Amino acid sequence: MAKVAANELEDRKIRVNVVSPGPTLTQGLQNAVPNEALTYLAEKTALQRLATPDEIGKVVEFLASDQSSFIKGTEIVVDGGLLNYTMR
Repeated sequence: MAKVAANELEDRKIRVNVVSPGPTLTQGLQNAVPNEALTYLAEKTALQRLATPDEIGKVVEFLASDQSSFIKGTEIVVDGGLLNYTMR
């Protein structure tokens, strides 16, 4: 989807990328989910913890900056190794 959108907006000089965050320790999540479930979820990541909103924000900030000027139509997964770790 990101590649299609990026190609469609190319003429307007608009780059499209996707950030796919994994489990992130937000206030809303802490209010909605019991601590035991948060611990269980954290243990399912290779890094053994949940992301902070700031960590996700830094990836978004990078993609919005000139430092990522050659990145187009891609997905960046920010999940602490959740997908790879749980597949073992």
